[in-house]
Amino acid sequence: LELVVLGHFQDAAVLLPNGILSGRGPEAALRQEIVENGPLSAVISFPAGLLSGSSLPFSVLLLSKRRQAGTLKLTQW
Repeated sequence: LELVVLGHFQDAAVLLPNGILSGRGPEAALRQEIVENGPLSAVISFPAGLLSGSSLPFSVLLLSKRRQAGTLKLTQW
């Protein structure tokens, strides 16, 4: 997985519902790829009710072109 969309930028943050973190099928394959070989550097999970107009819990995935293997961080608020 390569972050060609970022262009010259090195980092990105993606806000997603927590369901994406536990899905099966294609979601599981993508998740495994970005954790093992890709740009995922951190996952920050937030509880429900923090976003205006939504009662869903969510996570912010931090992606970095500079990530070194074995440096994934997980945080729960």
